[in-house]
Order: sequence, then C-alpha cells, then structure tokens
Amino acid sequence: MLAQIADISGKEFDYIIVGGGTAGLVVAARLTEDPSVRVLVLEAGEANLDDPMNLLPMQAVRQFNKSKYDWAYKTVKQSHSNNREYVWARGKGLGGSSAVNFMFWNKPAREYLDMFQELGIEGWNWDLFHEYVKKAEKFTPPNHDSDLLTYNAVSMGSSGPVDVSFSPARTYLEELLIDSITQHGIPRIADTSSGMTNGTSITPSSISPTTFYRSYSANSYYQPNAHRQNLIVLVTAHVTGIVSRRGDDGAITATGVTFVHEGNVHKAKTSKEVLLAAGAVISPQILELSGIGKRDVLERAGVEVKIDLPGVGENIQEHLFSGLVCQVKEHHVNGHEVETCDPLFFPDLAPEHYRIRPEGKGALNIRTLSLTFVPLQSICPDAEEIQSTLLKHIMTGIQENKSKSRTWRSCWCHRPSFQLLPCILRGNMSRSALD
Repeated sequence: MLAQIADISGKEFDYIIVGGGTAGLVVAARLTEDPSVRVLVLEAGEANLDDPMNLLPMQAVRQFNKSKYDWAYKTVKQSHSNNREYVWARGKGLGGSSAVNFMFWNKPAREYLDMFQELGIEGWNWDLFHEYVKKAEKFTPPNHDSDLLTYNAVSMGSSGPVDVSFSPARTYLEELLIDSITQHGIPRIADTSSGMTNGTSITPSSISPTTFYRSYSANSYYQPNAHRQNLIVLVTAHVTGIVSRRGDDGAITATGVTFVHEGNVHKAKTSKEVLLAAGAVISPQILELSGIGKRDVLERAGVEVKIDLPGVGENIQEHLFSGLVCQVKEHHVNGHEVETCDPLFFPDLAPEHYRIRPEGKGALNIRTLSLTFVPLQSICPDAEEIQSTLLKHIMTGIQENKSKSRTWRSCWCHRPSFQLLPCILRGNMSRSALD
C-alpha cells in the first residue's frame, strides 16, 4: 500500500508528517482513524518491511553503519574527548530507530517527566505519559514461574498495538549480578513500570511472545492500517524544507513541504498542518533550512531568516556507551547451563540457533533483562556542582525563550526509547484527536 510519486507531487493533504519513525507513524495511525482526514507520511529511508534484519532480535550490531538501516550521523571532533569523532546510529526506514534499537521497554523516572511540567511545559508529567504508554502496550505476562521476572500488571497496558513481553531465554547469570549489586546497597525494583528507577529492575522487551519478532512502530502502527485509503506513505522521500507564507499580521503559516524523490524535487501541500517528526538530528536541520532557527547560524548559511528561534539546533546531547565484556568461568549456575550469545559468532554453531529461534530458544532469544540506574551522587563526587551548573543553564534558556514572541507552536512526542522528537504544528491539535 506504499504510495507512488504521482499520487503525491503537487497534491494537497490535510496533514503532512515528515518522518516515518515512531512519532510519525503513531500520529498518522491515530489521525487516519477518521476516514475523512487525508494524511501523507514522507520517509527518507526505504520501507524495509518484513525484513529479517529488522524483525530478528540480536541484529542491531549488524544494522549499525549499514546504509540501508542506519543514517550513521557523525559528530564533529569533540575537543573534550581527545578530538574523537563519534558515530550516532539512527534508524533509517519505516519505524525509524525503533527498528534498530535493543528493544528495551523501560520507562523513565517519574521525577524526570514531572520536571517538564515544573519547567513550564503544561501537561507533560508522569501520569499523562504513563496513561498514553499503557494505551500503546500489549503486555503478555510470562508463562513460566520465576522469582526473577517480577511485574505489576496494573502498571502495564494489555490491549495496545505494541507487543511487550519478557525474554523467553535467559543466561542464568542475572540472579548473580542482581545479588552482587544488592550487596552494594542498590535496591531491587519489583515493578519495572512504576516510574521508580533508582535501583535494579527486570525489564521486558518490545517483542512478540508468539513469533519472537521485534514489535516496532512499522508493524504495530503502519502495517495493520496500511489498507486505509486516507493513509498515504511515500518512502525514499527526503524532505528539504517547509513551504510557508507570511500573513498580513506577520505570522508564518506552513502550507506544504519540498522533498527529493529519485533525484527530482517535488512539493506537497497541506490544508491544515505540517508535523515534523524527523528525529532529534534532522528535525532541527529541516527547520533551519526553512528559515526557522538561530539568526546568526542561518545568515552564515545564506538562509533567509523567517523566524529567529535560537533554541533550534542547539544543546543536543547523546549518551556515551562503554562496553565491558567478561569471560564466564563456570558453565553451570544453580543447576542451569549458562547461555550466552557467543554461538552466533561461530559459523558451525549459529545455524542451530536460527533453527530453534521460533521456539523461543537459543542465543537469538537472549536479551538483557536487568537494568540498574543509580543517582549521580553515588558515583560522582562533583554531582552537586554539575547539577547546579546545569540548572542555571536551563533556567537562563527558559528566560531567554520567554522574552521572544513565538508564532509557531512546538509540541513534543515521546517514543518507547524516550528520546524526545519535536513536531512543529500549524494551528492547534486537540488532545481528543489522539485520545
């Protein structure tokens, strides 16, 4: 049901959504529940639907740096990191980064989301967030007894489109690790969806408990609704800018987008709104190319300034990762044989694990079960100074933004991996449209 360019170029739609990742596909699915609403989704990557590289667990490391699946953005050299250049993996194709992540279904700290509201973003708090995440979840409890796999069914959704379940296979090293961490005063959290994250929790995955395939936005929100005549999705469509006009009152209104498809430039028009959901890296770039951003940045690039909005393209941060690999000396723990992912790296052993994967067995079904979060104060002696400096920086930015009038409204959409994706809307979208 993917569209062709002839169905789109020069045509008008009620809504144009830039980006076919989690935010884009979720909003598209909800809006097109109304058959009178026509929605266009423009995705720069390929469809990659029903691709084993997306569906099978343990494939993420094989997807990274592959141009079909990963944008593999590179940073400039970081002066405070020995001038190293870092690669930022970002999903390429329908589903966005939900197609290439490690399938953790963990939720952020309650305080983290409540702080958004305290900082002035009305309505952004844990309770509202959790309400909508539960609408997305279809949690399936484990069918085997285990003191390890703890959960609170009340905290989980049961009828949403995204499958959520615990790993069917284990290494049998989890209890040893948790016991060791507990001895150092870090508590065990029984309810992984409580919003209480200070400690170790057992974390489910976004995976089907019957097929053991990845459950992500493409097969949860797009494919079940691909038959809708009012849902138009075009892939390999790289949006290069938002078309806008200035009214007599000086307000800027989005009227469409320009995009490149198969080497040719096209336009699509909107009668209502343009929703920007191209990710934390590209959404700001599209805004800047459209003349919306920090004045001196746009002027240096030769872009006409339509809205001086200094926050665009600034202050993005990514978390660093440092891997630690340990050799397992004991092959049995408490009567169970220790399982690892090592067989997948041996040509003579891997085929058997692919064969038994549909049964929920083998190395392809092993995923990280436990996550531990600790306060910065417990591992960093400079924690208070760091947090004080960060607070001052945030408050300064808030005051600067309050001093500027805005003619565009910024909306923030959450995805399961909890990276914020900005959507820039024209007009107002009522909450009831997505309820």
